[in-house]
Amino acid sequence: MQTRAASGIQGSAFDEGESVDIFITEAVEADESATTTYPQPLTYTTGTNGTMTPPTGGQPYFPTSGNGVNIYAYYPSGAVTDMGASGVAFTVKTDQSTDAAYKASDLMFGTAANPVSRQSSAIPVTFRHLLSKITVNLTSGDGNPSLDGATVSLMNVRLDAQLTPSDGTVAEGTGTQDESVTVTTGTGGSAIIPVQTVASGKQFIRVQLQTGGKLYYTLPQNATFQGGKVYTYNIKVNLTDLEVTSSITDWTTDGDYSGDSNGEANM
Repeated sequence: MQTRAASGIQGSAFDEGESVDIFITEAVEADESATTTYPQPLTYTTGTNGTMTPPTGGQPYFPTSGNGVNIYAYYPSGAVTDMGASGVAFTVKTDQSTDAAYKASDLMFGTAANPVSRQSSAIPVTFRHLLSKITVNLTSGDGNPSLDGATVSLMNVRLDAQLTPSDGTVAEGTGTQDESVTVTTGTGGSAIIPVQTVASGKQFIRVQLQTGGKLYYTLPQNATFQGGKVYTYNIKVNLTDLEVTSSITDWTTDGDYSGDSNGEANM
């Protein structure tokens, strides 16, 4: 089976060479037994233009019964090993100032238009982001403080989430809500946190200047961070305080890319 990823994942698509776990099951009726089973998961590798290819020697085929299949996917690879599990813990990285750590924190769930009938064309798998993306943009304000080497961190957040793999639902985790996440060591960047509510009066954003000075943004009201949303904070850094404006947008994909098929029975 060939599958393809939706765009808008890591920019316009998955970066080339990423690993995505694909879970395939035969689509059967309640009183019917499956005739074909598949390794769970099959780890596909992303290519250019949103394509994904199966592991060497692991090309799956449609069931000999003529039934269709159900296809689900998770990223990053290793986040889910059992689609039937419940309360699966997922933890974001504490320092997301590198691309690798940011991507390792970006939990995504993908589905095909299940059940998928026998076909020769590539099968679209559309992904959605399950956690919350926080984007911070800095500008120098009153007193013209230098932002060279500034470090931005999110404070008083919980790092873990509880995932139900079968439907991609995410609930708040059980960890303490007193952790911090490094967003960037420059004037702008993004980090990912699990769904949660941070209480009003909590320090949420810290900007540490290269000179050693630390400035804080305290939440004026409860802030609820939902999955699949982007929370943007535009911050003017003054010598003695921060001026913050914020907005919320959907964290969406831009469509599907096509992939190649390896024959009538392949996906």
